[in-house]
Amino acid sequence: FEDKLIVLYYFVSALCDACLLNEAIAKAIWVLSMLGENLHQTSSRDETLILVEETKKMLIEVSDDDLLNYNLMTDSSKIMAMKFLSRLEVPLVMTNSDFFPIVVLQMVKLTLLHGMTPMSAIGFVYFGSMLASLGQLREGYRFANLAKKLVQRFGSKEMAGEVIAISSQTIGYIEPMQSIILFHAEGHTTALEAGDIRIASLNLLLQCNTLVWCGSSLNDAKIMFDEASHFMKQHNVLSLLFIAETRELDKLVNGWESVTSTDPDGSSEYYLQGKNPLAAQSSRFQGLMISFIYRNFEVTESAAERYIGCKYDSWIALNYKTIETFILGLVSFWIFRQTNRIQWLETGVRIKQIMEKWSETSRWNFLQKFYLLEAEEHFCNERYESAKLSYDVAIAFAAKHKFIVDEALACELAGYFALRISDHSNSLDYFKMAYEKYRDWGAHGKAATLLQYQ
Repeated sequence: FEDKLIVLYYFVSALCDACLLNEAIAKAIWVLSMLGENLHQTSSRDETLILVEETKKMLIEVSDDDLLNYNLMTDSSKIMAMKFLSRLEVPLVMTNSDFFPIVVLQMVKLTLLHGMTPMSAIGFVYFGSMLASLGQLREGYRFANLAKKLVQRFGSKEMAGEVIAISSQTIGYIEPMQSIILFHAEGHTTALEAGDIRIASLNLLLQCNTLVWCGSSLNDAKIMFDEASHFMKQHNVLSLLFIAETRELDKLVNGWESVTSTDPDGSSEYYLQGKNPLAAQSSRFQGLMISFIYRNFEVTESAAERYIGCKYDSWIALNYKTIETFILGLVSFWIFRQTNRIQWLETGVRIKQIMEKWSETSRWNFLQKFYLLEAEEHFCNERYESAKLSYDVAIAFAAKHKFIVDEALACELAGYFALRISDHSNSLDYFKMAYEKYRDWGAHGKAATLLQYQ
């Protein structure tokens, strides 16, 4: 059996590359059981949280320097177990959120008990991401940076691209989001050098997504998307989620009706829901986002209900999830004003509180989003003077922090607010600013819809 382990490892890797995720997971679990690693595949969230706290206690007395100089793992069976555990991470993130944290915690535990290997960086980078997803952003940031330092210590490129991809997403909760664009470019190159097309593509997908929401010109983003699409098609790894993002990007540039659905019967959504629930949830967000930006209320309300109905707790801090959270908060306040359904107001308030907590660790990334959500809450509760102030503060911080998308949204929503209270002069000014910002972003189709207010 030991003679076959390397072959089995590459076989599992090949299944992952072919997107046969459930088959890869089953084979890796079988190998791990043969290596004496019998993992509990089902665990409640409360049980998992207890395990997270136990792992944190194991690490509390161990400094980063201690970990960087930790004894090396010498047990060959444990070394191979770490390799197979590392291959489970990405498939489990996408398909099995209950089992994913168990694998992460086992990697950290094996490292602390048996020593460090190059694969330990994978365990720590996902552990940091888990902590960040639980709102423990500083602790998550610590382990994201530790994982990057471990890659440098071992000088191994085999898992470096994946460490860069996941650590960058956690780091983006603390450092300016614009900075992680270059990190993902590095991750793409590093993964290519290691021959890991799957992780190279992951870095491309995350880089493209960040480009759009950090306010880069949509024309520049479109070029990047086209290059990424060519790369993924060339290597047969083009995802349905990437296709959905490209379609919505075209709608922002050219208009709501510019792109017809490539999935009229919903078959790709059905496939995603069954095979990749994380991608299914993000795919549903694309429809929610574009209908909200184009102010189609009926479609937005339906899309919001479908998005919320696609619950999937991935236990991982992905930066684009902050955008999904932000947009859902804005949508929730809008639906409440249109329907007076209290659950939507409660959802908006809850998301505003999340954004406030995030802004405590990164004012740059989240403060303008918090103030815009606060303005929308004041609007819902008819606190008009407070709403006006919060809209203006959101616009100012968005401009200062160079988030042109946030600035455009804040100006537009302030315009609707001013219209509602019959402040026509300020409404005209807000809509003019929104029009200019959408044009600067490259969302010409969206900008054209605001001409009716000028």
